[in-house]
Amino acid sequence: MKRLVTCLRSWVAPRAAIEDVRRKEFILNILLMSCISLLILALGMEVIYFFIGDATSSKNDSLDIWIIGVLLGYFFLLYKSSRRGFISAAAYGLVGPLFLLPAYMGFRWGVDLPAELVFYPLVIVMAGVLISTRVAFLVTGLTGFTLATTWWLQTSGIVAINSYWETETWTVGDVIMIVLIYGITVAVSWLSNREIEHSLVRARISERELKEERDLLEVRVQERTEELQAVQLEKMRQAYRFVEFGRLAAGLFHDLMSPLTALSLNIENITNSATRDAGTASQFVQDIHHAQDATAHMQKLVEALRRHIAREGKEEYFCIRRTLEDAVRVLHSYARQRQTSLSLETNDVVSTYGDPIAFIQVVTNILSNAIEAGAAHVTILMSKVQRGVEIKIEDDGPGMNAEIMKDIFEPFFSTKGSTGGLGIGLPSAQRIIEKEFGGTIQVDSAVGWGTKFTIYFPIREP
Repeated sequence: MKRLVTCLRSWVAPRAAIEDVRRKEFILNILLMSCISLLILALGMEVIYFFIGDATSSKNDSLDIWIIGVLLGYFFLLYKSSRRGFISAAAYGLVGPLFLLPAYMGFRWGVDLPAELVFYPLVIVMAGVLISTRVAFLVTGLTGFTLATTWWLQTSGIVAINSYWETETWTVGDVIMIVLIYGITVAVSWLSNREIEHSLVRARISERELKEERDLLEVRVQERTEELQAVQLEKMRQAYRFVEFGRLAAGLFHDLMSPLTALSLNIENITNSATRDAGTASQFVQDIHHAQDATAHMQKLVEALRRHIAREGKEEYFCIRRTLEDAVRVLHSYARQRQTSLSLETNDVVSTYGDPIAFIQVVTNILSNAIEAGAAHVTILMSKVQRGVEIKIEDDGPGMNAEIMKDIFEPFFSTKGSTGGLGIGLPSAQRIIEKEFGGTIQVDSAVGWGTKFTIYFPIREP
């Protein structure tokens, strides 16, 4: 049974690619296969009557067999045309003869023949379903014209009709024929509505899938955009660190000159002392200590700046006070050139677990902004509060108004113009304090009263 159903489905399954054409092809194939099946059944019955009837009836049955055979061949040709893609031609080939059948019936037996009057609506419905609404209107107009012409020919006496059926009562066969025509009309309408509903369901599913895909695409685009923005911002941070390097290089080299000079003099003294007698041993040791101090000072300067520029930090247990001292040391010469004094005020020795290089970047960003703003004095206050550390960086610079303050942590926002910074120093500082240290950074400022940054973050243990 399943094989039979599968076989029947394969006979009527549409092959067209376009949804609307597939729907028409499916209904057309069902109608053609139904007609072919009925004609095969009728042909079989006529063959049986031909062999069991008398001579007179056999002669009539022979004519009927030929007629049924021609019709069977014609519908089979329409079916093959439909399967080969000539769907419109097959549809016209089906609707055309079906229209001629009630026209002949009305011309032969009268324009008011019931079978003719119920057959025309079937043809109109089939034309609309299988071809188009425009063709359905055309068939309706032809139907009206055919009925009017037939009525005029018959009432004028030009065409004689056989109206024997008017004096006869309806038989069971007549009722079955009318009901069958109604049933075919309803079946065609049902098949059309069924296919339309299936198309609508598929369209809704496709629309939902497209919406889901669009939403997913929007999420992917947003994620990709954020990734690109993060990469671009990181590149800008790298560029910003090189800008800082150029700004600090002059001061660094100035600071290195003093230790280098001292180191050179101490080495010269050591060399001279080596040629003297043993009585100069104490001076020899003192010169060595001076040389070691100068070397250590240079190492601190270079290492602090290298770590700050290269951003090679990693999480470790570090002393906050010592890191603040490194930041002040790095910016000392630059601040002196801009006539700004830096001071660190704290008595607390507090250590935490984190990235010291990221922390020193935060401090140097804020200090650099204060120096460039023209502050005469910048004070760093550190104190231990509850389970965290609070650092206040105060300056006596020109200050900021409320409009500027609300945007200072926005990436690429800068008040320095084309010759100033890139506008990513403070956003980077905020990101480091919030994301890497789990703290907060706030700013309080007023025009003419200076600026104060307050940094808080909890103390972490390894």
